[in-house]
Amino acid sequence: TTDGCDPATGACSIKPTVDCDDGDPCTTDACAPATGKCLHPAKDCSDGDSCTTDACDAKTGLCNQTPAAACSNLIDKSGYEQSFLCGAKSLSAWSLQSSAPGAADDKDAPKWAVDATPDKPGFQSPDCSLNFNNGTSYACPKGATKVLGTATSPMLDATGIAAGGDLRLTLRYSGRWETNDDDELHLLLSEDGKTWNKIADISATSTTYWYTYNTSLPAMIGKKFQLRLLFETADCVENDWTGPFIDDLRVWDATCGAD
Repeated sequence: TTDGCDPATGACSIKPTVDCDDGDPCTTDACAPATGKCLHPAKDCSDGDSCTTDACDAKTGLCNQTPAAACSNLIDKSGYEQSFLCGAKSLSAWSLQSSAPGAADDKDAPKWAVDATPDKPGFQSPDCSLNFNNGTSYACPKGATKVLGTATSPMLDATGIAAGGDLRLTLRYSGRWETNDDDELHLLLSEDGKTWNKIADISATSTTYWYTYNTSLPAMIGKKFQLRLLFETADCVENDWTGPFIDDLRVWDATCGAD
C-alpha cells in the first residue's frame, strides 16, 4: 500500500499499489505484507470425502464434488473411513432412523444426525460428528415411553482380505447417557441387512473426553457386511444428558506384511 495523509482533511490515505488479481477464480489472491509479492495459492476444494473427486470450476470459482468412478467400499490397507463431515456426499450411503414410541408429536424427538450440537462434545475432527439428541439432549417428547434410533453404514467389502488376516474397526466416541443397563449404545454387524449380531456395548460418561474403541472383526474376513449403531433407552427417566457422539470411524486391513 501507499500510505499518506490528506492535507485537506488530516485523514490517512491508504491505497493499494499492487494488484494481485491473476484473473483465475480458482486461486486466492493476496499480497505478502513483508515482501510486497503476490501470492496465488490454489483454492482448497477438498470435502474430506474419499469417494468424491474435488475440483474448482475455472469459470465460476465454485467447488465441484463428483462421485469417484472407481470408488467403492472395498476394504484394503487404506480402508473405509467416515469422518462425519457436515455435507459430505458419502453420508448419503448411511441410513439414520429414529423413533419415539407413544409420542403424540415427534417433531422435537432426539434423532441420529450429523452436526455439531450440542457444543460439548461437538466433534473429534472438524467439523461435525454423528450424534443422537435433539440438539440439546435425548429427552423424550411428550407422551413417549422411550426413544431409540439406528445409524447403519453402507455395505462394506472385506472379500479381498485373506483368511488369517486382521480386519480392524476403530472409532472415537464421547457424550453421556444413563448407564446400568438403562440406556444403551450397541454396536452390531450384519451380512444380509436383516439379521444383526451385537459385538459390543459402548458406554461413555464424559462430554469433554473422546474415547477410542478398537477391535478386530475376524468373522467378517472374506465377507461383505454392514455396521449398525443402536441407541435405545429403557424409559424416559434421566434422559437429559447429551447422548452418544461418534466420529472418525475406520475399517481397514491391518494384516502385517512379510518381514
